[in-house]
Amino acid sequence: MGLFDKIKDTGGKLSSLKDAGIEKVKSTLKDFENALPIIKKAGYNLNELNIAVGVPPSITATFNIKNVSDDEHKAAIDEIDSNKVGKAVLNALISATKMKEKLEIRSMTMNEIHVEIGLIPKVNLVYS
Repeated sequence: MGLFDKIKDTGGKLSSLKDAGIEKVKSTLKDFENALPIIKKAGYNLNELNIAVGVPPSITATFNIKNVSDDEHKAAIDEIDSNKVGKAVLNALISATKMKEKLEIRSMTMNEIHVEIGLIPKVNLVYS
């Protein structure tokens, strides 16, 4: 196999990975969208959704917080239990909210939470 054939073969494999990635993103987005009403009940409003199409693709959701009780959080967790994507995002949001209480920055307040949806959600607290 020549160099050109190897490059074509690699390109084909990357294209297959990209197609599989897009299908995974579509499936994840469907689960995420189904979970949004419950996440909202728990006090988190979706402000923005960022989808990066690449290898691997990524989804980042930006939320703001309203104050709700621990009972409302628990009820939302119980309700969202069968939606793995939604449950992971909600747990990440609740953990970030608890972390917010421990991380105070003088003259700044946390106004957003960014959650990168993946195997292990990544959370960014945004202060301004």
